Amino acid sequence: SPTNKENLIKSNEEINLTNSYTQEKFYLKSRIFEVFKIAIPISLFYSCLFLQQTINLYFIGTSIENHKEKMDSLNGIGITHIYLNCSCISIITGIIGSFETIGSNAFGSKNYKLLGLYLHRVQIISHIFCTIFLIFHYIFAIEILRVLNINEDILYYISRYLPISLFFCFFDVQFSLNFRYLAIIEKSHINLIFLLITLFLHPLWCYIFIYKLNLEIEGAAIALAISQGLNVFFGSIYI
Repeated sequence: SPTNKENLIKSNEEINLTNSYTQEKFYLKSRIFEVFKIAIPISLFYSCLFLQQTINLYFIGTSIENHKEKMDSLNGIGITHIYLNCSCISIITGIIGSFETIGSNAFGSKNYKLLGLYLHRVQIISHIFCTIFLIFHYIFAIEILRVLNINEDILYYISRYLPISLFFCFFDVQFSLNFRYLAIIEKSHINLIFLLITLFLHPLWCYIFIYKLNLEIEGAAIALAISQGLNVFFGSIYI
């Protein structure tokens, strides 16, 4: 009868609407899961990076007994990282930031050879810029900070900490590039695993170089450079 046909049509429409709603809900949940799958390792990744530097500050703070020397050394470490992040690391990582766009396009089109070629070219560019920037800061950093009216006592500790920290800068840029590549191929959690390994080892380097070898602020810089160098090494081997 017409009535039964109308009911059947309405029933089919309701089923279709229900199925469509279920599919959209499932798609939304899957997309949220994908976002969290990428975002959580990235968030933990940056937290671990800052935690490494915090461990450095802890060991320096407990190894120097004189209060003024302790404050000057801690200020020196903090100013050094701010200076290098603003005048070197952020600039170079910004320059190589376009790799994410072109690399994602290559990966999305499944042109893996082109993706590898992009990575190789960006590595060369980053090496060139890192070398130029680090030589410049090795020569002129202390004078630039002196112009900014940094206290001479703090500058003394910066002059001890900064030259070794330049190695950390180089490794940090390369680590950032490895991180971007692994994020493109949806393997960002791999970098987090490497970082957690070096994070657990970092207190050991601090203990050896700051306490055992009594290198004080230079030991903190060496420990940080070793940890970041290991991150680069592990990531490069995996890639």
